[in-house]
Amino acid sequence: MIILSNSDTSASSSTSRIKILTYNILCDYYATEKQFGYTPSGALSWDYRRETIWEEIETAGADILCLQEIDTESFEDFFCVKAAHFGLKGVLFPKGRAQRLPVEAARTVDGCAIFYKKNKYILLDKQLVEFSNLAINRGDVKDSPDFFNRVGSNDHIA
Repeated sequence: MIILSNSDTSASSSTSRIKILTYNILCDYYATEKQFGYTPSGALSWDYRRETIWEEIETAGADILCLQEIDTESFEDFFCVKAAHFGLKGVLFPKGRAQRLPVEAARTVDGCAIFYKKNKYILLDKQLVEFSNLAINRGDVKDSPDFFNRVGSNDHIA
């Protein structure tokens, strides 16, 4: 969850508009010819895909941008750099398994990123929601016979 505050106090809440774009960018690690054999290899190339994705993001001109399946390396080395040129600032939430890996390996773990126009919003707070941790604490889920298959092996976040 992200809590933002509109830094433009002169804007009336009834006339303020917000444009949000959400995009699953398919982490480079998952874009394999084995998984997507029907796709031309050039279209799976991360260099090609990230530029094409950014062109769409740029064209949309969103106030808030949400990216799924983005790894730390792509977030820091590409998307943050591009976003800064358009007045966007971002935060990244890698999946929980990143905390259990060596630093370099953790950079390849995907997660969710949220970018916002820094001239329009101020980041007040951020919280990572790990669904498996929430489910573990629910009695109805813990007592389920397929608990591990449904929850234990998943690493879903929001």
